[in-house]
Amino acid sequence: MSTVPLLLALGVAAGLALVAGAVVPARRESLAVTIARVDAITANPDQPLYRSRWWQSGLERLTATCSKSSRRWWSIPAADLMVLRQTPLAFTTRRLTAAGIGLLAATVLGAGVLPLAQLPLAGLAGAALGWLLPASLVARAAKAARVEFAAAIAVLCDLTAQERDAGRAPAQAIAEATAVADGWAATLVRARLRSAQRLGHTPADALTALSEQVQVRELADLAEIIATAAEGAAISRALRDKATALRATAIQTATATANARVEWLVWPVALLVVGMLLLVLRGVATQVLTP
Repeated sequence: MSTVPLLLALGVAAGLALVAGAVVPARRESLAVTIARVDAITANPDQPLYRSRWWQSGLERLTATCSKSSRRWWSIPAADLMVLRQTPLAFTTRRLTAAGIGLLAATVLGAGVLPLAQLPLAGLAGAALGWLLPASLVARAAKAARVEFAAAIAVLCDLTAQERDAGRAPAQAIAEATAVADGWAATLVRARLRSAQRLGHTPADALTALSEQVQVRELADLAEIIATAAEGAAISRALRDKATALRATAIQTATATANARVEWLVWPVALLVVGMLLLVLRGVATQVLTP
C-alpha cells in the first residue's frame, strides 16, 4: 500500500472519529436504574453517580480543560454561552464536530492537488479552522443577543418604575416587574432574583453579578439604580430616563446596522449595472461590426 492512500485513509478515519465522538448521544437509562444509582451515591458519597463512557468522559475532561484555559483560541466563551443559554459541553461538541468535518474535507480535497508532505499539514489546517469557527459564530450570535437583552432591560425599567409608583419596595418592585415581563431575558433575571432571595442577597447584588456573567452593562446600570433606592432616593424618574436612553441607543444601533447593509448592497447593484452595460455594448458592437 502506497503512502498517499494510507495518509488519506488516516485523515478520513480521524475526521470520522472526531465527528462520531461528538455526535454520539449520551447513554439513556431507565428510571429504576437511575433511582438505584441515587440510592448508591447517598449511601456512599465518594462513589460517582454514573460511569460515563470513555468518549463522554473524554469530552467532559476536554470541556473542563478548555474552561480553565486563558488562551482565546482554546478557552470557552462562558459569557457568550450564558447569554445564548447554551452549555459548555454542547459548545465543545460543536467544536469537535467542526474540527472533524474540517479535517475530513481538507484531507479529501488536498489528496489530489497537494504533495505528499503537505497533506498532513492541510488536514491540521482544516481541523484548526473547524475548531475556531464555532467560537466566531457564538460571538456573533451573542452580540445580537445582548442587544435584545438591553431592549428587555428597558422594559424592566418601565415596569419597575410603575411598581414603585404603586408604593412597592425596590426589591418587590423589580420582582413584580420580572414576573410580569415576558421573554428569555426576563426569565433569566427572574431566576437570578429568586435565587438571591433564597440566599439572602440583595437584588442589586444579584443583578450586578448577573451583569458580570453575561457582560451586559445595562443590567449593571439597573442594579445601581435599584441600589440607590435603598438609600431613600426616588428612582421612578431615573428608571424612566434609563429606559428612554436604552430605546434611543437601540434605535441608533438599528439605524447604523441598516445603513451598513444598504452600503454593502451598493456593490452587487453596481456589478449588476456593469454587467447589463456590457451586454448592451456587446449587442451594439455586434451590429456595428457585422458587415
